[in-house]
Amino acid sequence: MAHYGRQPLSIEYALLGLLEDSPAHPYEMHQRLIKASPLSHVWRIKRGHTYALLGRLEEEGLLTSWLEPQDAKPPRKMLALTREGRETFTRWMYEPVRKPREMRLTFLAKLYFATRKGTASELIAAQHNECRRWLSDLESVHSGVDTYEQMVLEFRRQQVRSIMEWLSTCREMINRKEGGDVLSA
Repeated sequence: MAHYGRQPLSIEYALLGLLEDSPAHPYEMHQRLIKASPLSHVWRIKRGHTYALLGRLEEEGLLTSWLEPQDAKPPRKMLALTREGRETFTRWMYEPVRKPREMRLTFLAKLYFATRKGTASELIAAQHNECRRWLSDLESVHSGVDTYEQMVLEFRRQQVRSIMEWLSTCREMINRKEGGDVLSA
């Protein structure tokens, strides 16, 4: 997706994911993103920004569009994933995030789609392994006598430990759901 050296935004991948099951028109996609799905807890985005991102995804060949006639109204634009768009989304969804700061938006979006597909356990396990690597890297850093540097490193270590604990909680929730407990996705 990174055409012309541009780094894609996690919300662009989420827009691709919203089209995975069926085509939709841009307004419907915006409504799903901000009101009609749990993703509304992850992002706040204006309709114009959603439309601009969808236009960029179409320009990059990840979406295709056509006009759908309506009875007494003008035709509306419909969007669907291209093969490249589907492959791009699938690759993104199964990769753990590479930095702790990506947990808030990117990982939560990936987890939403993985939960819908029934593959959340695999994503959580991969992310937990990535967190172990982060923690190992942080624990190998030995700060000098500077108190501030020590505090920053300890903050980062505790942040990663907290993420790992949360991932374990998520794994338990999924296991309970698979065991027959009622848990909303």
